[in-house]
Amino acid sequence: MDAKNSQALTREIVNKDELLKHKSYLEALDEAASILLYSISEIKYKDYLCALGPASGADRIYIFLKRNCPDSIEFDIEAQWNSDAKYDILDRGGRDYFVKNIWPKWEPLLESGKSISLALSSFHPQDINFWNQYGIKALLALPIIIDDDLRGFVSFDNCIEERQWTKSETEFLHTAANNLAVAIKRLDIKNELKRAHFELEQRVEQRTAALQEANTALLKTIEERDRIQNILRETEKLAAAGKLAAQIAHEINNPLAGIKNSLLLIKEAVDKNHKYFEYVERVQKEIDRVSNIVRKMFDLYRPNVAAVKQFRLYNTIKDVTELLTAGENQKNINIEINCDSNIRITVSEDLLRQIIYNLINNAIQADGQNAKVNITAISENGFLEMSISDEGPGIDDTIKDKIFEPFFTTGIGGPQSGLGLGLAITKDIVTAMRGKISFENLKPKGTRFLLSIPLNNEPIQQ
Repeated sequence: MDAKNSQALTREIVNKDELLKHKSYLEALDEAASILLYSISEIKYKDYLCALGPASGADRIYIFLKRNCPDSIEFDIEAQWNSDAKYDILDRGGRDYFVKNIWPKWEPLLESGKSISLALSSFHPQDINFWNQYGIKALLALPIIIDDDLRGFVSFDNCIEERQWTKSETEFLHTAANNLAVAIKRLDIKNELKRAHFELEQRVEQRTAALQEANTALLKTIEERDRIQNILRETEKLAAAGKLAAQIAHEINNPLAGIKNSLLLIKEAVDKNHKYFEYVERVQKEIDRVSNIVRKMFDLYRPNVAAVKQFRLYNTIKDVTELLTAGENQKNINIEINCDSNIRITVSEDLLRQIIYNLINNAIQADGQNAKVNITAISENGFLEMSISDEGPGIDDTIKDKIFEPFFTTGIGGPQSGLGLGLAITKDIVTAMRGKISFENLKPKGTRFLLSIPLNNEPIQQ
């Protein structure tokens, strides 16, 4: 074979090798690009380097990304690939040396988009020890630029022998580095959108919470306004009821006084031994009873309040229960008292007596002639906590909101159910005593009224 044919054969072999290398690079670029394309939530740097490594002919590959530090330059090794595990990995000390001595020379070139190709023969003398320490005989550094910002670089190291990177190899790997920059930017945008979406959700939640707070405050304001208006209406009702009761009492009292005086004259004129004298006595008792009723009507909203004093609660409850069970028609009424005889309370006894009287009387009317009433009273945290329960039919849900209104009556007690003022008066007095009154239906039947009054109470100013 002559020299001419030999040269032609050599060129053919070289061209064939170049074509094979080209094919290998193209396949590696395609695989690496696919890996970056399908890196959805995070970039698979390791897989990306594994795709490029064998085709590049490098012994070790690093991806260096700059860390955001305001006062210094630092690099993180985002990923690395070795063809053989024996090659040393750049440690912290090596990175510090690189940043201080080598990076200032590299940065301007990489920022301009240029690659850096170095071989053992071109290493700067003062850096020889550094390159030897990590077994680097040749390297190719390619910039990672995103929106004109140098974010890092990819370093392809040769550790076995010195090597010169060809133009085509550099262009292939430059393309790979650019693809990596695009993937990083895409992920940055996605993360920024994610952060923006999260911040938007936070703002929506905050503003929704603020709106709910404002709505709640508005509802409370409306409820408070309605409550105050209801109190004003109830106060007007009570004032009207008091005025009406006083007027009725006044109108009845005048003729009643004339009847009583006339009866006294008749009584003096009738002989005590007369067979009808007992009717005179009976009429006088009935007149006295009517007079007592009139007096109570007159004092209905102006109870005779004695000065606040300390007394035993049990004695007052006992007095009221005896009064309510003294009549012939009340003999079958059973009232059970559960109250510590040592409980002392400092309030107006007249007012408390009226409260207890109204509640027990209400329970008796609800339960009927064979009424069973339970009274429980305890002292707790500076308050008298008292409950009065019956076994009546209970209070219907449709009238629960009206039970304390003046002139409202369920009519359960029949003719004895009264004018519907007892509970209204009771609530008015309890409120004036800075206390609370409520009720609840019991199962299977019955109602329990709950009373809470401070054990030490100031007198009510009339």
